[in-house]
Amino acid sequence: MKNILVCIIIVLCYLSGEAQNKKDIREAGIRSRTELIEVNKKGITFSYTESIEIYDENGNITEKKEFDEKGDIRLHETYQYSEGNKLIKKSKISPVTGNEQKSVVFAYDTQGNLIKEEHYDGKGVINKTIDYVYDGKFKMKKTVTNNKGKIKEIKHYQYNK
Repeated sequence: MKNILVCIIIVLCYLSGEAQNKKDIREAGIRSRTELIEVNKKGITFSYTESIEIYDENGNITEKKEFDEKGDIRLHETYQYSEGNKLIKKSKISPVTGNEQKSVVFAYDTQGNLIKEEHYDGKGVINKTIDYVYDGKFKMKKTVTNNKGKIKEIKHYQYNK
C-alpha cells in the first residue's frame, strides 16, 4: 500500500511539474509557444509547425493557430479577456478570409462563475444561448436555448458526499 501511495505522489508531482499554467507562463515572461512536429512517412522525415499560441502579459492565450502538414491554417482562434482575466470572447477566424466565422461571448456573476454563453455566427446573429445556475460555488443547472428562444436541453448537476 505504501508503494502505491509513493507511486501516486511521484506521478502527481511529475504531472504538476509538466503542466503549463497561466501563472508559470506569466512569471517566465513567455509571449508565445510553437509546437513543431517531425513525421516519418515512407522513410522520409520532415517537420512542420503544428501550432502557435500567443499569450498576453497575464499568461492568457490570446491567439491560437493550428497548421496541417502543408503549412495551411486549419484552425485559427482568438481570445479576449476582462480586466479580471476572465475569458469574455472566443472567436473562430476563417483561414481563407481572415473574418470571424463564429464566436462565443461569456458572462460571469460577481463570484466569477460562468453564467452565460452566447454563440454567434459570422454575421453576429445568436445561434444559441447557454445559461448556468449555481448554488454557491457549485453548478446546479445548464440550459441550452436556440436562436428562437426554445429550450433544447436542460442538464442538472447533483453532488454527493
